[in-house]
Amino acid sequence: MWRRGCRHRPLPRAAPGIRRRDRADFDGLVGEFQKRLVTVTEHGTWLTGPVEKTLWIRRNPDDTFLVFSGTCPHMNCTVNLTAAKTFECPCHMSSFDAEGKVTSMPAPRPLDTLEYRVSTEGELSVQYQNFRKALTTKELVPAS
Repeated sequence: MWRRGCRHRPLPRAAPGIRRRDRADFDGLVGEFQKRLVTVTEHGTWLTGPVEKTLWIRRNPDDTFLVFSGTCPHMNCTVNLTAAKTFECPCHMSSFDAEGKVTSMPAPRPLDTLEYRVSTEGELSVQYQNFRKALTTKELVPAS
């Protein structure tokens, strides 16, 4: 399911169909990651309900986005952005570069990227998905 996220202001050379009058959080922040919290409904073994999840979103110079799940692929902890613009997991000290690649283990794979789309009105929507942890490949956890 697509979750509404942040509104996106296009660059002056924005793709046709994106209205330039839209105002949003990403203008002037090209190349900078921003943290966004979303609420999703999780269906677990013990409880089902709303859970807050972290997304890390970067607007690229070509007006595309890089969207990471804020969850470490090792053991499900939330990763933090460092002053060096890299990511670090506080639980077991895995670290990742700005492209999400592992620079220090024990994380078995890069940060999980998430699909997104930008509407003709300039609104960024992200499809939040859970992936299995501690695997070397990105494997979707099936919805219950």
